[in-house]
Amino acid sequence: MEKIHTVCNMCLTRCGITVYVDNGKIQKVTGMQGHPLNKLCLKAFAIPELVHSPERLTNPLIKKNGKFEEVTWDEALGFVADKLMKIKEQHGAKAVVVHSGNPFIATQTEKVIRRWSDLYGTPNYTTGASFCFAARSIGHALVCGTHIFPHYSAATRCMVVWGNNPKESNPLQGDDIRAMAWRGAKLIVVDPRRTPIAKEADIHAQIRPGTDCALALGMLHVIIDEKLYDKDFVENWTVGFNELAEHVKAYSPEKVETITWVPADTIRKMARMYASNTPGSISLGISMDHCTNGIQAIRAITMLIAIAGNLDVPGGMVYVGGVKQGWLRVEEMVTDDTPIGADYPLFTRYTREQTVTPAIDQIITEKPYPIKCLLIAGCNAAVTWPNTNKVKEAFNKLDLLVVEDIFMTETAKLADVVLPGTTFLERKDLRHWRQGGIALFVMTERVIEPVGNSMEDWKIWAELGRKMGYGEYFPWDDTDELLNYLVTPSGFSLDQMKQNPSGV
Repeated sequence: MEKIHTVCNMCLTRCGITVYVDNGKIQKVTGMQGHPLNKLCLKAFAIPELVHSPERLTNPLIKKNGKFEEVTWDEALGFVADKLMKIKEQHGAKAVVVHSGNPFIATQTEKVIRRWSDLYGTPNYTTGASFCFAARSIGHALVCGTHIFPHYSAATRCMVVWGNNPKESNPLQGDDIRAMAWRGAKLIVVDPRRTPIAKEADIHAQIRPGTDCALALGMLHVIIDEKLYDKDFVENWTVGFNELAEHVKAYSPEKVETITWVPADTIRKMARMYASNTPGSISLGISMDHCTNGIQAIRAITMLIAIAGNLDVPGGMVYVGGVKQGWLRVEEMVTDDTPIGADYPLFTRYTREQTVTPAIDQIITEKPYPIKCLLIAGCNAAVTWPNTNKVKEAFNKLDLLVVEDIFMTETAKLADVVLPGTTFLERKDLRHWRQGGIALFVMTERVIEPVGNSMEDWKIWAELGRKMGYGEYFPWDDTDELLNYLVTPSGFSLDQMKQNPSGV
């Protein structure tokens, strides 16, 4: 069997994998020897079943008289292009909302979709960040400039796992936490459930769901009141500490107990343990991103990190740098039309996109202007967006719903056109991510050819652009040409990337 080294894309850990291929079919997947992250979980072992599922979408579909019919790519993209031009003529380009929902979508695909949006003229480019992860980035950034990450090392003396279940969602991080605990680091877990890692904790705070901000304010109250904070760091590297100290006076452990259901004595023990055992880290799960006050909770937790002196230190929380990549925005084409979500300026400032949250109501009410089309890439919105019944009602009002996916999801069933994309092993991807306090930049290899008549995701959008007369802006004939353009500003060459399947 042929062995191909690449990177798993079943979760954000992105372990190195070796894929065994026989006669164009994936037989098994193992961890890549020599890769820093190679302890595979069940999701990785399920890759062959995912890629070769008999339920995969393999041909473009157009709904005719209420039933899907297989069509050619030329017919499908031509149909979508014609509809989009008519919508633009009748309602303006802003009547189209683009949504890239797949959290693991390739860098080049996201950039090409943004480029298409600029060319068409819609200000409404949105992603899954509206409901996931962006809250954490914004909460961190409002306090300390950018996203920060836990760093586990021999220096770590305390670890807080807050709304996170790494044993199931991030096994490598779970292993790091257990290793540090075995070396003597304290472990605090904040979770309503008694998760596997909560059973091993020195303190398990079974919090009332949605009250995380109050708990963080209670811990800040104790640390400031008992002068357990890092006085040197606070004096030299923070602003607003006096205002914070005044604010948290109202959040005594007894008051916070009534809000969070965490006993006052437990809150004091947590605060003292965290502040007295530095450096310490706080690992946040996605739970707070899904709360109405998630950003404020994350702000409070980030302040907790800062005053304890755990910011930008080995074994605590660290900044992890990135790499410069090619830019595909067409600046001269960027419209100044008012986007959806214009009244969420911080979201736009920190994500450089719009939030899709107001779109559902706007489709139904057509205020402040009508939305007539949704172009969705890799998102099962009917299931993942809030209020399923309202989502379906909104989708039924659209003139055009186009879904790009690999399965016939609940959202795809509602679409007018369904376009079959690829799994990560059927395309080359350029990826940059941060894990364990380090940044990795990697180009993943195509392991097999696209299944059936499916097409690489970026090519779908490029071909649609060509159909609409934007061909000069999509000059790349193959993926290598596009990746070479994107990778050049990083200082690495595409050949270097290919020679280092573990990443650089």
